[in-house]
Amino acid sequence: MTKIAIATLGAAILLGGCAASPPAGQFGNAVRQMTVNQVYDKKTLTAPSSAAVEGADPDMIDTAVQSMRKESTDREKVSEPLVINVGAR
Repeated sequence: MTKIAIATLGAAILLGGCAASPPAGQFGNAVRQMTVNQVYDKKTLTAPSSAAVEGADPDMIDTAVQSMRKESTDREKVSEPLVINVGAR
């Protein structure tokens, strides 16, 4: 009987550590700070522009578009069975 009581008390203490705690007062400030520091033109945070992006390298853009259009998956390998080895052999 004492073992059951001790086990129950121990489980309650361990589960108490998993209880949800309220978020700290600084919760989310790191993400907001990182976002603000990554923006080149701070005015766009409050009033975004509807104009197209200008000044990009055309060769880089063409390479990016071509790589997105290219199918990079080998369809033959998709149908192969998945083998998971467990152990030393």
